[in-house]
Amino acid sequence: MSRRDKTDFQHLLAHTHDAVVILAEDDCILYANHAAEALFGLSANDLVGRHVDLHAADTGHVVIHRGAGDDSHAEARTIEVTWDGHKAHALLLADATGLHRAQQRLRQAVKMEAIGRLTASVAHDFNNKLTIINGFTRVALTQVKDDDPLHESLEEVARAAAHSAEMISELLTLARPQSPDLQPARLKQLLTAMAPSLERLLGEHIDVTVELAADIGSIRAEPVQFEQAVNNLATNARDAMEGRGKLGLSGENVHVSEAEAVEHSAAAGEYVRLSITDNGFGMDEAVCKQIFEPFFTTKSSGKGTGLGLAMVNSFVVGNDGYIRVESDPGKGTTFHLYFPRAADAAESEAETALPASSYESERANGEVILIAEDEPAVRNLLIRVLQTCGYEVIAGADGAEALRKAQDFQGHIDLLITDVVMPNTCGRTLAEKLRGIRPKTKVIYISGYAQGIIDADTAAREGALLIQKPFSPDHLLATVRQILAAAQTPAA
Repeated sequence: MSRRDKTDFQHLLAHTHDAVVILAEDDCILYANHAAEALFGLSANDLVGRHVDLHAADTGHVVIHRGAGDDSHAEARTIEVTWDGHKAHALLLADATGLHRAQQRLRQAVKMEAIGRLTASVAHDFNNKLTIINGFTRVALTQVKDDDPLHESLEEVARAAAHSAEMISELLTLARPQSPDLQPARLKQLLTAMAPSLERLLGEHIDVTVELAADIGSIRAEPVQFEQAVNNLATNARDAMEGRGKLGLSGENVHVSEAEAVEHSAAAGEYVRLSITDNGFGMDEAVCKQIFEPFFTTKSSGKGTGLGLAMVNSFVVGNDGYIRVESDPGKGTTFHLYFPRAADAAESEAETALPASSYESERANGEVILIAEDEPAVRNLLIRVLQTCGYEVIAGADGAEALRKAQDFQGHIDLLITDVVMPNTCGRTLAEKLRGIRPKTKVIYISGYAQGIIDADTAAREGALLIQKPFSPDHLLATVRQILAAAQTPAA
């Protein structure tokens, strides 16, 4: 090849879209074009003289480690060429980084879909069992004195049931979309409400500091899920600090630029950032890249489910936000949670909660309640709790049986309590048919996992309430009292 031909060839290579690297017979780089510089993240001068493993290129796909977790991917092929009169190889690299990332997102989406299907198949039955365990445990506790040795054992059962409910709730958070109609809440109010439980969770040997900007804005987030997310991060921090250390929570309003928004698949604009910092053992880059993967955990067997951080990420992303992690081994960890800033909620906004109720003191006033529940133990629990408080109860093993009993019953029926997912006739269909013959009957839906059939907002538009399983007898009775109190006249 003449000098002129070589110059023309290099000019052609310089303007080729794909990366081209010329290698000597010993696999030493002799030349790299502009596209190769971009792919490798190095100048041509820095590339020349380096060695490349051509055997890796034989697979057709190569990974170029650029450092700081910024890897490039390329589809590769080689051809024999002559360079400066000597045999050489041209390594042709088509940048596939974008395709690789898209494939990763697709694999993650498929994985989350599989988790969603798994959750939908087990959540209803699992929450039924938890309702039974939790409900009958609470019933038993009302019959055992506080100083009875059995009382402490029953409390342990109740705590185990509560922990199990949290685990299934984490799975549900991964599987279901967030509500789009959430009301704005001030970050200060959310953190203040959960402060007592956070202190109990962390223990006396961890110092907690909270620093929020005076003008900290509001976010749209379901309070219970927000508390779960913060508690998950706090629990991980506690474990990383081995029960002793400092945990800092700070919050401020920030502006997210277009470049940062694109990097995190978010929208540019105004955000509220919550930062949670610990002085624990920290994480290396490899761990940081995997921590939000479902079922990934660095904890020993039996110490973690690998769902906590995946739940946190799903919660934040589901609220149109994103998370950044800063961590180094031995230097602690900071999680930055970014939530889109919402129109500020009123500072004096009252907390919405069910009225307090006591299972032992709650008494009926002659009301008649129709129950439709296909799980016998849950049905028996509902009957026992309601009859103990003086309610007259009619019960059916499914929607069809409950409807027949309602049609045969001659008196008024004040309230229908129905499971959502049942064989023969689902709860929502039952409620619709019952309203046709008894339009003044109130409705409470109960659900372990409604599978998209109904949510709290949809129930409210029907004039009904929704209770998620597992629930306690006190919570059930408080909801019954709330909806009956709203009834202005006796049901027909």
